Amino acid sequence: MPSCRSGAGLYNLDQYRFEVRRLSREEGGGYLVEYPEIPGCMSDGETVEEAIANGREALRDCLDVFRENGLQMMGRADESAHT
Repeated sequence: MPSCRSGAGLYNLDQYRFEVRRLSREEGGGYLVEYPEIPGCMSDGETVEEAIANGREALRDCLDVFRENGLQMMGRADESAHT
């Protein structure tokens, strides 16, 4: 089970559900990854794999911000991440 250590926190990034969608040409092309349980947490990439990798970095950064500011997550998926 992959996890990420960032600062003093330890995150199991696989517990957060994400969605992948293809971006239109007008949107710049590539793919977008969004984490529905974390408003504003998203990233993109030229390929699905790159978008997912970038999305995991964005997720880690979002979780760091929540932790550093003492904020609680609004909700968290109980299921493993999927596309």
